[in-house]
Amino acid sequence: SYERRRDLLCDGLERVGLDPVRPDGAYYAMTRFPTDESDVEFCYRAIREAGVAAVPGRSFYTDPDASAEWVRFTFSRSRETIETAIDRLEANRWW
Repeated sequence: SYERRRDLLCDGLERVGLDPVRPDGAYYAMTRFPTDESDVEFCYRAIREAGVAAVPGRSFYTDPDASAEWVRFTFSRSRETIETAIDRLEANRWW
């Protein structure tokens, strides 16, 4: 079931113009985003404009100066929740 939800999320993120890495053994996918925003700004904007939460990639770095070009989405939610999130991202796409 995780593989199916992973594929649903990653396929959806690709469809809306993001660049996810399809994991082999996790419950989340890291994705690049095509804006000049920071990862934190991107995540706040996703919440405000699409109602979808992501985690800034920089929260996983030990180097505070590392380039934060990634955000993390989980696929541990239900299929319906993932589909709704992708639909919201698509409808409110700003990138």
